[in-house]
Amino acid sequence: MMDNVDLDLALKKISSMPNFIEAIVALKELEPEYKKTDFYKSYKIPLMELMHNAKFWYTTDFSQIQIQLQNLIDGLDLSQVNNIINQIGDTFEKENGDILKAAQTYKDLLGK
Repeated sequence: MMDNVDLDLALKKISSMPNFIEAIVALKELEPEYKKTDFYKSYKIPLMELMHNAKFWYTTDFSQIQIQLQNLIDGLDLSQVNNIINQIGDTFEKENGDILKAAQTYKDLLGK
């Protein structure tokens, strides 16, 4: 009977097949044995769904994603972001100067 290690190896082998149709045929051939596994009996995940998730798992290099994200963060020009924030503040101040003056006057009248 197939155990989890054997199932994992079979899924890796099928997920690396270059021909999609051959992979489907291989899955269909694996299905009777898969349905006898303790894994299937415990989780009842259809083999095609398991293969879909396995393909994502086996082909996604999470450490490479982390490296790429770190490179992106390291490459950010924070001075440019700061300039944009300052421009937004200046624009707001210009467009809302009367409101800000009124608010300041009201604040001064209240003595706060």
